[in-house]
Amino acid sequence: MQTLTYGRKKPADGDRGNQFFPGLEDNIDLDDAHTHNGTDSAPIPSKNLTRGSVAVSASSWIADGTRFKKTVSVASGYSLATSAPVFLLNATGDRIYPDYEKINNTSFTLYMPFDDKAVDVLFV
Repeated sequence: MQTLTYGRKKPADGDRGNQFFPGLEDNIDLDDAHTHNGTDSAPIPSKNLTRGSVAVSASSWIADGTRFKKTVSVASGYSLATSAPVFLLNATGDRIYPDYEKINNTSFTLYMPFDDKAVDVLFV
């Protein structure tokens, strides 16, 4: 068996059951207990564990036909090219699915059917 970077065992040609199955058992144990700390598995960058957020106030919406719009800046350190906005009504925390249009990687236009609700935007 070949032992890989984080301790997983890779069977080689000719490895039989008496080598293969103990290696498989070891791999299952490693997968069950790994922590992504860089020692027992690849580390997860801290940016992937945090969320950027922006609060969009309930005031100053601009009428746009049958809906309202507002320009929103992306949270510092995030980009529309590499993250997806998630929209929550501020008052209830309910997820909503409004239309938005990218202006560039750091700002977008948010469109809503009402002009009196605050929205929290999370960037994940």
